[in-house]
Order: sequence, then structure tokens, then C-alpha cells
Amino acid sequence: MSLKRSIEKSLSVVVILAMAFGWAFSQPQTAQAVSPDIVISQVYGGGGNSGATLKNDFVELFNRGTAAVDVTGWTVQYASASGSSWQKTSLTGTIQPGDYYLVQEAAGSGGSLNLPTPDAIGTIFMSATDGKVALVNNATTLTGTCPTGRIDLVGFGSANCSETSPTPKLSNTTAALRKADGAQDTDNNLEDFDIGQPNPRNSMFPFAATGSATPAVVESGETSLLAVTVSPGIDPASTGITVSCDLSPIGGAPDQMFYDDGTNGDLVGGDNIFSFTTTDSTPGTQNLTCPFADEQGRSGTTSITITLISVIPIGTVNGPVLDGEDGTEHVSPYVGQTVTIKGVVYEKTLQATATSKPYKGVFIQNTAAAADGDPLTSDGLFIYMSSYGNIAWAKGYGSGYYYPQVGDELILSGSVSEYYNMTELSSSLALYRVVREGVIIDDEVPPVVANPPVSLADANRYWERLQGMRVQVPQNSIVLGGRSVFSPADAEVWVASPDSTIAQRADPYTRRAFRDAHPLDDNYDPAFWDGNGYRILMGSLGIKAAAGDDQALIAPARTFDTVINTPAGGLNYTYSKYRIEIAEQPELGEGADPAANNPPSELRNSRVEYSIVDYNLENLYDYRNNPFSGCDFTGDSGCPAVPPFLDEVKSPFNYVPASDEAYQARVNDIAIQIINDLHSPDILMVQEVENQDICTVSGEALVCGDVNNADGKPDVLQDLALKIASLGGPAYDAAFDRDSSDLRGILPAFLYRADRVQLVSPEGDPLLGGLPEIDYAGAPVPYDSDVSNPKTLNAVLPEGVGACETSWVFPRAPDVGLFRIYNVRVGVGYYQDVYLINNHFKSGPDSCVAHRTEQAKFNAALVAFLQSEKPGALIVVGGDLNVYPLPDNTYLGAPEQLAALYDPSLGLKNLWEVLLVQAPEAAYSYVYLGMAQTLDQMFVNQSMLANLLQFRISHINSDFPADYPGDVARGTSDHDPNVATFSFMLPNNPHLPFVGN
Repeated sequence: MSLKRSIEKSLSVVVILAMAFGWAFSQPQTAQAVSPDIVISQVYGGGGNSGATLKNDFVELFNRGTAAVDVTGWTVQYASASGSSWQKTSLTGTIQPGDYYLVQEAAGSGGSLNLPTPDAIGTIFMSATDGKVALVNNATTLTGTCPTGRIDLVGFGSANCSETSPTPKLSNTTAALRKADGAQDTDNNLEDFDIGQPNPRNSMFPFAATGSATPAVVESGETSLLAVTVSPGIDPASTGITVSCDLSPIGGAPDQMFYDDGTNGDLVGGDNIFSFTTTDSTPGTQNLTCPFADEQGRSGTTSITITLISVIPIGTVNGPVLDGEDGTEHVSPYVGQTVTIKGVVYEKTLQATATSKPYKGVFIQNTAAAADGDPLTSDGLFIYMSSYGNIAWAKGYGSGYYYPQVGDELILSGSVSEYYNMTELSSSLALYRVVREGVIIDDEVPPVVANPPVSLADANRYWERLQGMRVQVPQNSIVLGGRSVFSPADAEVWVASPDSTIAQRADPYTRRAFRDAHPLDDNYDPAFWDGNGYRILMGSLGIKAAAGDDQALIAPARTFDTVINTPAGGLNYTYSKYRIEIAEQPELGEGADPAANNPPSELRNSRVEYSIVDYNLENLYDYRNNPFSGCDFTGDSGCPAVPPFLDEVKSPFNYVPASDEAYQARVNDIAIQIINDLHSPDILMVQEVENQDICTVSGEALVCGDVNNADGKPDVLQDLALKIASLGGPAYDAAFDRDSSDLRGILPAFLYRADRVQLVSPEGDPLLGGLPEIDYAGAPVPYDSDVSNPKTLNAVLPEGVGACETSWVFPRAPDVGLFRIYNVRVGVGYYQDVYLINNHFKSGPDSCVAHRTEQAKFNAALVAFLQSEKPGALIVVGGDLNVYPLPDNTYLGAPEQLAALYDPSLGLKNLWEVLLVQAPEAAYSYVYLGMAQTLDQMFVNQSMLANLLQFRISHINSDFPADYPGDVARGTSDHDPNVATFSFMLPNNPHLPFVGN
């Protein structure tokens, strides 16, 4: 028995019984009467929404009566749950007893299936959850929130009008379906409807058909299986079913027969799935009309949607990197355009941000079959997905969002952008198709083993031609510097191939990259710099994604380690560096200990020798909140620009330690270095020290209060002195002139042994005792006339010199100290008086060049003044000069910024040159971009040079990560300290007065 016939019989029984027994149907207040024939049998408003399968909203009607009903001139009308404004769709035709009638409404942007052929079509956007639908037997638009004059009414969700009570809420994936296959009607929506999966039925039900294409999104030349699945009619059963489709929109026949006999692509004969295999030659989306019929006179139409995508090879999107082109400036020829590409997801990335929402992305690459075959183009691309980590389906090709998985081959589109010259798809992302899943990455996207050229210009072109592609670090690569860590959580490690020139050297301490022009550079030529292009950089973004942790970092490597595995990942371009975002941690084999590379010797006889150290302590701030600074601590408001400074400073300017425990641990490590590695030097010239002075030493502790300039000594150095003493080291004292501070609160200062060294009275001193007449082009500043030791000296920038940070020569002016060093103890034995000019030049390797040039000139003027006023004076000019010794890269157009200090008339000697002759493998104090180089320098005049016994750089920091495991105080700064040892006694030395016993 057919469904239609069974419904008719059940209805007849109900009507006969009602007449026989005089039953009356109840009439709830909101209902007009039980509908005798046509009712609303189904309501669905989630069409095309996220998660929906069907593309359209719809309303379904059902004839529960015994006679055909002509609905021409009738309307289906819709209003929002509480609305009084009604929209309508007109109906035509006749609904036979037991038949359905499908009213198609508006389409959403998603969904993958068309409705069965509708009997009426409207354009109403219905709510997926709450609303009101009325069936009206005329074309008059309803008014009011709960109007009369209707045949049937369904309120759903929070509707304020319904038959008795509304149905529960619907959703993107559920519809309201009238019970008894559409026949039950008690005038109570809540009782009459079930909530379930939408099941749209039209007037031909159950003789219906749906069309499909597999795949529905194709590339040029790719075949697709077109299929029409037919639901045969029953009572009588369908026979002789035929299906054909108009394929002319895709370049085929206008009346192409489809087959259900296992031929022409049909998979199984006789299963009522009629198929035909073909190709599409028309770009864009086409809807193919497919009529179907049976020998019993039933007929209908369905449709098949197929899209031919114009896929552009990723290499074409990236564009060729031509010989002679600057790789770092190459941009895609498609910038700003939307392109469609195909590729395999081979790696996910995760990037920490200052918020709790990390950035997500994937690297995608053409397989060999899809690549353009051009060696000048990259076959890989980065897909940036912000913090969402998903890609929306293109309209009509799927619903909701796709979350990329490694091994998926995709066809997707997006807008091409250059994020600081990193080519990526970053907006308007839309997925058309997942072509394949589970692609074996090593088989189909094998990595390119990194082998960059020596020339930096050539290397940049090499890397740009691989940007976005999967690249592998060569096995047994050597580490070129300690892991660098940045904020927010990120880290990187530089390496060089085991086949590189430097890796072949016999001495392990020479197996590293030295910045040109260093005698141990791989291709030393002081007049021509190759830029060390052979360096390879590993980053952390792939590791983070693999761990699911945006705080994860690459392993803490140190210089001379070896990478014994072969990590691989996508080639990124970030902060002007090409970086392989490896997906697995490097396995590290330990190499030579950097600290054993020509370390400074311990004093053989303290009555004959003394030592002076220059050490940048890298933002040594404590965990105390300075009440006299508005930009000292987290939560402070910031510091406005104060002349001569040009810009304000936002809070906090200083690098606040994570906790006081972290600060104390760092102070402890520095103290251990001073005692063990630097052998308790007599004087330390230090830089990047916090200028806070709210504490004083009381006994063996630092007592802090609310008095500014408490004792004229920096608190952090007093903490350090107390820690040294507690570890068994000598007693130290601290000194500074707070006028040396820059606006963010760091300055140069001194730490000196209280048992052997004292500050000389500035009274009567030509430099420290008043306003010196220094021969410099810029005018003196007010504090130049101070009488103090130490003393800050500065000047106004000369006319025409571009200002950086300040209109004076120094943002951090040199702190000049005059120290008396005794060979026994203070007040006893021989002594020497030494001027120390402690500097921290303006930073920025490619900026502030003119400013640093003036800073060198001003230091030269100080030396010239002292030597003219006090012939034979012992002078050291040192500090973090933030520029390289001669020769600098003049070949590339840079001036020699330190030229004034090399003026022969001054007689200064850069002690780096001494070390360069004695132990060139140790002649560096800083590692930047994987290259050993020198920023920290000590110049001495001839009187001081005559007493020099040894100059060394203690390699205890720059080759180590800050958190190297078991590091015995390594990596506490990014600078290595310079250590100079001098002799007290040389024959006929006039500078050694004798005091005491």
C-alpha cells in the first residue's frame, strides 16, 4: 500500500467516526479551525547557514483531504517571531489528495544540496530558529502580529502567534515536521510537529531526483562523474525511467542521455543512479538542467551544479625572482588580486601575540604534478588565518568552516598580499574543494635541503625562490650563535651547513661566521664583503603548532653545537630574515665550550697587576617600582618627552623582570661571572644599568625607601656588590652620575673594588672640577660645569647633524671617572690614577650613523683635552659603542663612524686589534644574526698601552642562550665583557707614587 493511499484511508476513517459519534474538534483560541485539507506540513529556515546541507529555506504543504485543491492565487506568508510585517510567496497549481507541495524560499551562502524541484519559488529569508508561517487562500498581505483570515498557521521558537503553542526552536540543521507524514492537525503546533532533519517533498514525491557532480569543483581537463539519483514512484511502481541533462553550458550535448547500466562512468547498473562522465570547458559555475521521467507518466527536473576553477600555479602567483634582483624586495605580480590555487598543506604554524589569541596559518605547496616547473619561482605559499585558524567554504561549495589538516590537498582562493615582503594569502579566503586527504608529505612535498650561496645577495635570491616552500636543515649543521629569544614568545637559531668553508676548519673555535671584515671570515677581503650568505636560520612557529602551545620555543642551542637530525619546515620571511619554521625540535650534539676560547687569565700577582673590565649588562633592572618615575614599572602611565629628548616613552620603558626571584637569580649569575670568569677585576665599566637610586646599604643589606637620589649610587649595582660579597668575593662599591641617563632610565656606571680602588677628588681637576674648554663643534650643556667624580659631559649637536632620540650628542652621555688603583690596598703601596670614559653609543646599525659619528668625535675631543692638560695621563675610552671597529663596511657605502678615535694625533689603540693579532678566533664580543662581531671596545692612550699585559674577551654570554641548561651563569647578557690587564710597575714609570708602608 502506498503512503498516499494509507493517508487517504486513515483520514476517511477519522471523518466517518466523527460524523457517527457527533465528535467535535477542539478549537484553541489562536486557531480558526482544524484545516480540512491543505496544511503546512514542514517549515525550515536554516537553508545555506553554517552547518546546513540544504541551500534554501522552504515551506512544505500537504493535502490531508480527499479531493484535489487548486491553490492558484493562494499565498504562503512569513513574519518574524514578534513581527507584524508579513512577506508572501504566490502559489499556483493543484495539490492532489495525499500529495505534497514544495515552496522554495531564499538561499543562504552555504549548503551543498539543492531542494527537489520546487512547485513554487519565493525569495523570503526566514529565521532559522523563531518565526511565523501562514497559509492564506488569497493574495492579500496579512497585517498585525497574529492576524485572522488564514487557512493554517505554524509558529515556531519564540513566536508570539501560533495554533495554541509554538513548536520548539528550530536550527540550521532542524525543521518542524508535521506528524503522521503531514496529516496530524489538532490545532496545537507544539503537539502536531516533531523537530528533526529537514526532508523537503514536492508534488512528485516520492518520484523525485537529485543531481550531483563528483568532484563538483574541477580543474581544466579533469573529469567529473555527473549523477542523478532517482527515487522511483510507487503504486504503481516506476518503470522505464529515463534521465538526460543539458550539458551545453559545459561544452557538451544539449540532451545527453545518462546511464544506469555500468557504462559511461556509471558505477553500478540498475541502482537508479544515472551517470555520465565528462569534462567541463566553461570557467565558472554552471547549473545543468536534468529532466527525468518514467513510463507511468511521471516527470520532473533536477539540476547539477559544477564549477570549473581557473587554478593558478603557486609559482605563477609568486612570480620569478630574476638574476640581479634584490630577493628581499621581490613582490608577487598578483598583489591585491584574488587568485585560486591548489596545493598540499604540509605544515601548520602558531605565533604568540601580546594577547591571548595567537596567530594561526599553514604552509601550502604544489606537488610536482601541479607546479609550474620554473626554478626561478617558489612553489610554496603561506596562508594566514589570523587567530581563527579556519577557512570559510566558498558560497555554494560547503557550509561552515574548514580547519586545515596536514596532508590535505586543497583548492582555495584568497587575496595576495605582501606582509613586509612575505608573500601570503591573507584575506577573502575561501575553500572550494578538499581534493585529497592523507597525502604523504615526504613523498609528494619532499623538502629542499638548504644550500644557500656564500654571497648574501645571491643567497637572498636563492631564499626568495624557496619562500613558502618546505626546506630542510642539513644534517650535522653547526650552530653559529646561542638561541635568541624575543617577545612575545619566539626564538631562533642560526646554523651553517657542514659542507660550508667554515665547517671544514681544524680549530673548532674558528668554525663560525665572523662578520666581514674579520681575518677569519670565510672569504676575507677587507674591501669586498660577501655578507656570509651561507647562514641558515631556524624558527619556532612550526614547533609551536606541533606542540599546540604558542609559548613553545626552539631548543636552547649554543655556538659550536651540531644539529644531528634533519628538521624541516616552511620558509618564512620575517623581520628581514629568511627563516625555516621547523616542525620538529633540532637534536643537538654539544660542541666546544665557547667560554674556553682564550679566556682572560687570573692576575698572577695583584701587587704588580690590575684589571679593568668593560661590560654591557643588558637592561639590568630590578623589581622595585620607582615612585619617582612614571615609566618604571608595569601599570605606570609613561614619560613625556623632556628636552633635549625628542619622543615620549611609553610604560614600562624598562624590561621589568618576571619576578623579584628572577631578578635575584640574574644578579647571582652576574656575581658568579665577576668572581669566577672575570677574576674579580679592580674596576668594571658597565652599561645598561637602571638609574634608580632609592636605596642605601646598611650592614649587609640594601634598605630602600621613598627618598630620591638616596646615596648617589645605582641600586642594582649595590645589589650586585652585596651578592658578590655574599659569595665570597671582594667588597665592591658603585658610582655613577645620574645625568648620564637616557629617558628610558639606563646609563653607564662603575663598579669598583673598595679594597684597592678609590675615587679621586674632582677639585681642581681640569675635566671634573668645572667647565672644561673642550674643542668640539657643539656648545656645552649645563651639567658640563659640575664638579663631581664621576661626571657626565655632553654637548649640543652641531649645526646640520640629524638628531636621533635627542638634540644633544648623547642620549646616554659618557660617565667619566678618575680612579686611584692601589697595588696593596687603599692608602697603602703604589697607585696609578686612571681616567675611564664609559660610553653607551646610540644603537641602530643602519640608522643614527651621523649621530654616532659625533659621539666618537666628542670622545676624541675629551681625550685631546685631557692629554693637553695632563700629559702622560692614563686614559681608557670604552663601552658599548654600537658600531664596529675599523674597517667597517665602507665598500657598501657606510662611513667609518669611529674614525675620530683612530686619529693618529690622539695615539689611541683599540685593544680589539691586539686580540685580533694574538687570538683572532676570540676577537668578538657580540653575536648578531649568527655572526660574531664587536660592539664593545676599549681604546687606550699610549701611556696606558705601555702598561698593557693582556686583553681578552670573556665569551660567557653571546654564544649561550639565556636559559642554557646547567649553564653555570651563562647568557646573562647579550654582550661578552672585555677584560684588560695592566702592570703597575715598569722601569722608570713616573705614574706610580708610593704611599704608606
